Amino acid sequence: MTTNFSAKHVSVTEEEEYIVVGFADDAYQPTSYILLQRAYEWDEQDRELGMDAVYIERDDQSNAAYGGITQIDVANEQVVIHLTPETAQILGTDREIYIDLSLVSNEDVEVYAGLQRVCEGDIPLMMHKQPE
Repeated sequence: MTTNFSAKHVSVTEEEEYIVVGFADDAYQPTSYILLQRAYEWDEQDRELGMDAVYIERDDQSNAAYGGITQIDVANEQVVIHLTPETAQILGTDREIYIDLSLVSNEDVEVYAGLQRVCEGDIPLMMHKQPE
């Protein structure tokens, strides 16, 4: 099964301790969104609490998990996030989330670079479309 989501806005935010890549249906008042967040470093407490993985959130903090992303594919104005069955259940979604980027007006190299940083060393990232 799959979950389909049309994004109209994407963002990459880099802070001192983490990076966030977001996909949303609206830039200012989103009702549907996906956030991916990765800390640059994890401490012992993060590891003990199972928070030493990429954080994913769907539409609300109550639909969120650390880890459970098995792969991310990027191709032809689309991002596909593959999840473990456990993470899909926590998020209340299917094992594959298809994010349509065809309506995004601000898609650029920054998003692809952000996804590379989020996945770095932990999540396979398949880039079928090279940034221009």
